[in-house]
Amino acid sequence: MPSASPEPVALPVPGEIIAGKYALLRRIGEGGMGVVYEARHLRLRQRLAIKVLRPDVSGQGEVVARFEREAWITAQLRSVHTARVVDVDRLPSGLPYIVLEYLEGCDLEVERLTGGPLGIPEAVDVVMQVAEAMREAHALGIVHRDLKPSNLFVYRAGGRRVMKILDFGISRIEHGEARITCDSSYLGTPLYAAPEQLRDSSGADARSDVWSLGIVLFELLTGRTPFMGSGSEVIARVMVDPVPWPCELRPDIAPDLARVVQRALKRDPRQRFQSMGELSEALAPFGLPESTGD
Repeated sequence: MPSASPEPVALPVPGEIIAGKYALLRRIGEGGMGVVYEARHLRLRQRLAIKVLRPDVSGQGEVVARFEREAWITAQLRSVHTARVVDVDRLPSGLPYIVLEYLEGCDLEVERLTGGPLGIPEAVDVVMQVAEAMREAHALGIVHRDLKPSNLFVYRAGGRRVMKILDFGISRIEHGEARITCDSSYLGTPLYAAPEQLRDSSGADARSDVWSLGIVLFELLTGRTPFMGSGSEVIARVMVDPVPWPCELRPDIAPDLARVVQRALKRDPRQRFQSMGELSEALAPFGLPESTGD
């Protein structure tokens, strides 16, 4: 007699209690790997976010390893601009989960689409905050490889946008740990990925994140990315097309700021800013008066 097939693994539902202490309140988001819930710590009465690996990908060993590594990587980072990890464990079903600080707000992509264009100092301030967090990550040998507006969360503190980097799920550690992802495959989002990353993900380093953040800055300043079209069209244009001059798309951009953007988007990584610190230093004259990156 054939053995019965195992019961499919199901996601938890609002109302359930995880680990005897986290009460799930509502489902608030879903991504390529995980589903995110708002939760409350029963004893501390603290609002939290819990990210659970989706069951349809939980059978893929590489995906599980990436998900759990994301928790480890994020827990190493102390910047105020990185979402704080509170706990990591597995459900009785075997699905891994990450407990994170709860943030009220929206991602930068939603804010950009619904709130209109940012002022130039505000756009620079956003990018400098992200650069500050990535300085710490790069110092630990962590390359994000997927910096884009939907992975950058915005919340308000004292009237100022405060940025939090989300989703280190496809990041790469440059030293000290075996690589989990296949280096010959492309990972990331073509609109924001550096040329060397599009050719081979093993070619991505800290300067590749500089390119991605440069694309984000270009978009915040001009309302569009420099290379547009379908995925394959964007990849082809990234490889050969010149970066549009930002001042042609927004005349009030100072030429010196446009030159900073252009340098961040040099096709040859050796001609870009070599670190997030260099990029921040070049942007500082154009940010808000209180733009310090932290």
